[in-house]
Amino acid sequence: MNKKTTKFIGLICACLFFVIGIAGCQSDESTGGGEKRVNLLMDPNYSTGFEVAAPGVPVYDDLDKEGFYAYPLKGKLDYNKTATGTGPVWNLAQHASAYSLVDPKYRTPEVKDGTYIYSDPATTFAVNPTKGEVTLAIDGAKEYSKDDDGDGIRDGVNLLPRTGSENWVHLLLSSTLYPKVTFAEISKLEFEIDMTLNKCVNVLEERGLGQLFNEGAHAAQITMYFMVYSNSAADQGKYFWYGVSMFDSRYDSMPPSSLFDKGTNSMIIGSGTEVILSEPVRQGKTYSISYDMIENMKKGLETCHSKGILTNTTVDDLYLCDFNLGWELPGIYDVSITFANFGVYATMK
Repeated sequence: MNKKTTKFIGLICACLFFVIGIAGCQSDESTGGGEKRVNLLMDPNYSTGFEVAAPGVPVYDDLDKEGFYAYPLKGKLDYNKTATGTGPVWNLAQHASAYSLVDPKYRTPEVKDGTYIYSDPATTFAVNPTKGEVTLAIDGAKEYSKDDDGDGIRDGVNLLPRTGSENWVHLLLSSTLYPKVTFAEISKLEFEIDMTLNKCVNVLEERGLGQLFNEGAHAAQITMYFMVYSNSAADQGKYFWYGVSMFDSRYDSMPPSSLFDKGTNSMIIGSGTEVILSEPVRQGKTYSISYDMIENMKKGLETCHSKGILTNTTVDDLYLCDFNLGWELPGIYDVSITFANFGVYATMK
C-alpha cells in the first residue's frame, strides 16, 4: 500500500467526539449469551455523505503542465443536500487520480432508485444510503494514457503503463471506528461485508499489449487496512497496519505477510486471503465475508515484538482507530466492485 494514502484517512482519533451526536449510526445487538455486540462503524449506511479528499500528486504531470491541476479540489458529496447528520463521517480518497469527483463539472449526481451516482472521466462512485451499498469503479485507461486532443481529459488510447516508480491511482473509503474499545474489553472483533466484483479487465491484455504488462508493477487490488493502535502510555500514538487481502488481479490467493514500512515507521501485517475466502474471487459472484480478526491481530503484535516494535504494548492495550477500504490500481485495469452490509463488530466481554 502506498502510504501516501494515509493523508486521506482524514478522521483521526482526536476528532472522534464531534460525531457522537449522530443518531442511529451505531447498532447494538445481543449475542444470545448476554454479551453485547457493537458495530464500530458510526454510519454503516453512509447516510451522512462523504468528505472527498483532493486528488493529490497525479501519476503523470502532463495535465499539470497544461494547468489542469491548478486547483486543490476537495469537498463533500451530500446526495443533493439530502445527507443526514452534522457532517460526513466517511472520507473518499482519490489519490493520484487525474480528476476529482467534486470538480464542479462532475459533482452533480445522477439519481436512480435511491442510488446517487457520481462520475468523472475515469471514476464512478455510486452510493445508496438507504440500502447501505457503495460501488467503486475506475477506468484505468483514462488514468494511464495521454491527452491527445489537449482538452484536459486523457483519451484512453495511447496508454502509459507505470514503470514501477510512479504513484498509482487509489479509490478508498475511510472512516474512524467508535467507540474506542481495547482488546481487554472484547472477546471478538469481526469484520463483515458483502463483496461483488462487477468487473476486472486487464486492458493491456485485452488490447493485445500483453508484452507491456509487468507483474511487479501492474495490478488491481482490494485490501482492507486497519490501524491497530497502542493504549500503552509508553507506546502512545504508535500502531501497526493490519491488512485483510480481499482481491488481487494477479493471484488466486494471497499468503499471510509482514513487512516494515519506512514511510510510517510501522509494521504492516497481512492476513492473506484464505482467512476470508475459500476460492478465488469470481466476477459477478457475491461473497458474504465474516472474519473474527482478533486472534490474528494478537499474532501481529507478536510479530511487532519480534522486530523490536511496540515492545511496551500488551495485547490488552490494543484498539482499532482508522481504516480504509477500496481499490489500489497500479495497473491499467477497468474495474468495479460493490460493497454492502458492511460492519466492524466488537463483542463486549
